[in-house]
Amino acid sequence: MPSWITHLATANEVTKKITITNKNSFLVGNLIPDAERHVITDFSVYVPYEVSHYSGLKNVNGIEEKLPDIDRFMENYKNYLYNPMVLGYLTHILTDYYWNKTTSIQCSISDGQGNFVGIKINTGDIVKCNKSERNKVKHKDFAIFANELIGKGDYTVPKYEESLLQDLKIIKEIPFNKEDINKIIDYINNLIYNEKVEEYTLFTKNQINVIHKNCIEFVIEYLNKTLNK
Repeated sequence: MPSWITHLATANEVTKKITITNKNSFLVGNLIPDAERHVITDFSVYVPYEVSHYSGLKNVNGIEEKLPDIDRFMENYKNYLYNPMVLGYLTHILTDYYWNKTTSIQCSISDGQGNFVGIKINTGDIVKCNKSERNKVKHKDFAIFANELIGKGDYTVPKYEESLLQDLKIIKEIPFNKEDINKIIDYINNLIYNEKVEEYTLFTKNQINVIHKNCIEFVIEYLNKTLNK
């Protein structure tokens, strides 16, 4: 999954093209789905990825991949899209969907019978591995990209407001409290740019920047179509 900074940078760009009634609530909604305690280990609740991201198995170029089920999310929240936190939540799972599906299409190798057998890295070489090993390489690339976004600093970090808790009541899957939200905000505010240059493995620097740009366009197009129905 893309990191919080990638989600935040994406959400900030979305607010430049989509009218959001409360940007702060939208940005918080964009961050809360990652409640699995992988980064912050002491959230008040644990919400598995399958629940928070409406995850299910999807066929991507003949390979079964775990991706957010956007249609299932919309079935539950189609009547709440006026709420900026719900729109932020939707933006998060759209972003995860785009990045993970694109990674599979560009990098995953099948044996032709639906079995994942390896990855194509940015040198053009094929590396045999399992999905768990692929995901480690993928998340390393995602982390390098996030560090570059931290260096640019072209995003707004949300602030805690009491009104957030009212919007949060609509999000049934993630019953976070004030302390949980503040932990996310504090974590992001304390991230430090690492000046050490690390090399990408799956993507080139240009490729991953294109994915980021195209993802923003994908989210904006989806929200425009959904909100203008």
